[in-house]
Amino acid sequence: MTNKLIKLIKFELISKIFFKREWIYNSIFFLIFMVIFSFTHQFEEELKKQIYIAILISSMVLTVVLSTHHIFNEDNNLGMIDQLISCGVKFYQIYLCKIIVTSIEFILTLSFVIFISGIFYEIDFYTLYKLWIIITSSIPILCSISVFGSLLTINSNTSTISFIIIFPLFISSIIIMSLAAEVILNNEKFDSALNYIGIEAGLSLIIIPTLVLICRLVR
Repeated sequence: MTNKLIKLIKFELISKIFFKREWIYNSIFFLIFMVIFSFTHQFEEELKKQIYIAILISSMVLTVVLSTHHIFNEDNNLGMIDQLISCGVKFYQIYLCKIIVTSIEFILTLSFVIFISGIFYEIDFYTLYKLWIIITSSIPILCSISVFGSLLTINSNTSTISFIIIFPLFISSIIIMSLAAEVILNNEKFDSALNYIGIEAGLSLIIIPTLVLICRLVR
């Protein structure tokens, strides 16, 4: 069972990173948006950093939602889900695979975007590094929620209803990321920011297994 999951993850990673290359397109779109905004407004240094965080987090959440919006519908229309299930792969394993692969994809995207766009906002490398740790720690939970939202729309067009259901689940992660980022920008001890990462990890240990269990019971 574990071997099937590992093989599925390898197949998905190779397909998305080397063939579909969606993470590259996401990175370019993400980066262009961040850079253009930095040139269109002139703010004081502290305010500029706060705006950078606000744009970064909101853009990341929006990109995650839009990129995973029809992730199950695409596979279902191609008949890939039925083929995998007929080969003995459990549906919850497919869901777990999607979480892992999309998380890796967006960590790659953020690794590219944060360090390059931060230059245009005049943020030092060490601060960017701490922000990268904070934000990437939130990616698995964001991806698990968004992929679950895609699952709700499979074989249907209830996209709006799906978004209404999953959006409240995003709120906790967005709030925690914002608070942790504020700690970093205020030059407080990184230990304080790590406390927020611990809270995020705790939420991940609750939300992700719960959503996987739901998939296992429903399918």
